[in-house]
Order: sequence, then C-alpha cells, then structure tokens
Amino acid sequence: MFAEQRKSIIIDLINQNGSVSLNKLVELLGVSKATIRRDLTELEQANHLQRTHGGAVSSNLSVFEADYSEKELEFLEEKRHIAKIAAELINEGDTVLLDSGTTTFEIARAIRNKKITLITNSATIIADMMHAKDCKMEIVSTGGIFRTNFRAFIGTSAEDFIRNIVPDKVFIAANGFSVKRGATTPNMTEASIKRVMIASGKKIFLVADSSKVNKEYLSIIVRPTEFDGIITDKKIDDLAAQDFRAAGVPVLTEIACTTITSEGDSGMDISEILSTENMTLDLKAHTREEAISELMDLLYASGAISDKEEMVKAALKREEEFSTGIGMQVAIPHAKSRFVKRAAIAFGRNDGVEWPTEDGINPCMIFLIVVPLEARNQHLQLLAQISRKIIHKEVRQAILNAPSKECVINAFK
Repeated sequence: MFAEQRKSIIIDLINQNGSVSLNKLVELLGVSKATIRRDLTELEQANHLQRTHGGAVSSNLSVFEADYSEKELEFLEEKRHIAKIAAELINEGDTVLLDSGTTTFEIARAIRNKKITLITNSATIIADMMHAKDCKMEIVSTGGIFRTNFRAFIGTSAEDFIRNIVPDKVFIAANGFSVKRGATTPNMTEASIKRVMIASGKKIFLVADSSKVNKEYLSIIVRPTEFDGIITDKKIDDLAAQDFRAAGVPVLTEIACTTITSEGDSGMDISEILSTENMTLDLKAHTREEAISELMDLLYASGAISDKEEMVKAALKREEEFSTGIGMQVAIPHAKSRFVKRAAIAFGRNDGVEWPTEDGINPCMIFLIVVPLEARNQHLQLLAQISRKIIHKEVRQAILNAPSKECVINAFK
C-alpha cells in the first residue's frame, strides 16, 4: 500500500472517530510502527491531525456539541456497563452529586433503589425518577438556568448552590478525555459548573465511554489527576489506560476493579512489597537500558525472577510501546512474565538516567515492577499506587533525600 493510501485511511478514521491508536493502525494497514509514526508525523505537519501518546486525534478542537437527544442512544451498552461500576461505589446513606449527561442518566437508573441523597443539575434525571415507582432516593435539584438542548441547569445560581454542599461522591461526564488535556467539553459554561462540582466533592469520578478517549474539545474541565478514578468500558485502548494509571489515575473497567479505589489497591501495600534487598541508593546506570538491567540484577539475586536476561527483554519491549518515564524525575518500568516467581519492586536512585519523559527531565528515581504472567492487573495496581504517592512533592523529596533504604520505604507509609 502506498503512503498516500495509508494517509487517506488514517484521515478517514480520524474524521469518523475523532482519534485512532497506533496499534490499531499497525493491525489495519499491516505495516510497522515506525512507518505509521512517520505517516502521523507528516499528517501532523500538514495540520490534518494531532499526535498523541499511542496514536493521534483530530487537530480540530470541536466547539460544537450534539444535543441530548442525539447522544442518548449512542454507546448505550457501554454507558450501562459504566453505570453498574459506579453503582458499586455508592453505599446506602451516601450523598451523591450527578452531573448532567447520558452516562450519568444511566447511573441514576442503576442506583434508584438505594437510600441515598441524589443531587443533580439534570432535568432528565429528575423527570425520570419522578415516574420510577421503585425510586428510594431523596432528590435535590441544583436549580439554575435551564439549558433546553442539553436538559440541564447551569449558571451562577446553580454553581452557588453546589459550593455550599459537600457530597460524598461526584460523577462527572465529559465529551473527551486524555492524559495531556484531562476532561474536556465544547461548552465553556458547562465546563465551569463541572469544575465547581469537582471542587465540592470528597471522591470524584469521571464517567466516559471509551469512544471519548483521546478526544479533546475547546474547554478543559480539569486535569486527569483531579479525579479519584476514571470509570469507562473494557474497549478502552490498553496503552491509554496504562498512561492514565501511570499518571496516578485508576481506570475502572469492571466491577472487580472498584476495590482499587474503595479499598486501596486490593490490600496491596507498596511499603511491604518494596524490600531493602531490592534497592540501591547508588544506581550506577546512565541509560534506560543500563538502569533496567541493574535493577533486574537485584531482583534476580533476591530470587524474585528466574531469568534476568529474559526479564530485561520484556521490560525493554514495553518501553518500545511507550516510555515509562512519567516525569517529575520518576520512571516506572514494568514487566509481566512467566520468569517472575513473585510480584516485586526494585528501586534505584542516582543523579539522573537518560530516559524519554514528558517533561524532558531525566529520572533520578526508578521503580521497576515485575509480576507473574498469571497476575491479572497486579502490575497496573502497583503502578497506580506508586504514582498516587509520588505525585506529591513532599513524597518525592523524602525519597530523593532519604539517607537509608528504610527511609525510602517509610516515605510510602
């Protein structure tokens, strides 16, 4: 297939879906990742798209939003799947704030038989619950200016009402979400009330089906780290999910995953898994490859892995997909393999290792995660737990200045 044919197909996919992943293009077009990356670069230079980690999105940040009636039947199965996960996070007696949207509408239906207080700016949710005979919720409206096309109350009076409440859980809908931009929407007024909702709650969740991943719109609501979790469906691109988790934001795609948020990483404790025998505060490595190899030496010596060379290959293969240098002087390489005897984390610290990162700063703190092949999402849970800790500056400083290995472990307690 000629380059121009490939580019035409890529543009068609972007126009149709708003985004496309690198892996999907490789599978569809039958060429190498390097070829696709070159095509995407040339298309970006011609302003046909915007490259992202793991793919590309439309270069046109949309300022137009379809009205409610056009969206309510789209991805209905995925929205109901999201609603089931959200319902598992809501307990009897909770105060819940639901944003207006077709996904939050399904959440309201999924929790209508729970004895909770529901606060919403959605006229559709209120109207539907009025006719639900099995509804046990106490429903409170935010009031405000009614936006007909979107069946929602917005404006300063609605925002003032929300500023005076403290809901236990807040569920926010968005038109697009990405690691770089966070949650976005075409309408600035809607973005404003969503930000007020986020500021009011104790636990904040973004609810959005996978079709919205890596789509970016005019108004940024908040960055991804403002959310305690992103609830989506199982069709989300694996690399996109990993990117969010690397940024410290859990991605919940099934009910079993709710324990990550509600119970704290399924009982795992980084301070228990990270042992002094797998740590060095004097990492000799200067490059990414050297750092991974040196840390694998520690894991091999401690008996956590059975084949050091194969594990180095597995970790570097993951790096080919997307760099695990997450910025803030931190890298979190990881690998899942049959050569892993038990889940383990190796840690190394020095003055900086050459490693591609988002912020361009070489990592000084390297956390290498390895888990057995049969482990489902354990490496992602560990990754998310580390990320949520090191996102705080005081934790990073404690690790950087730690005089002993034990002090590094204590920084995670």
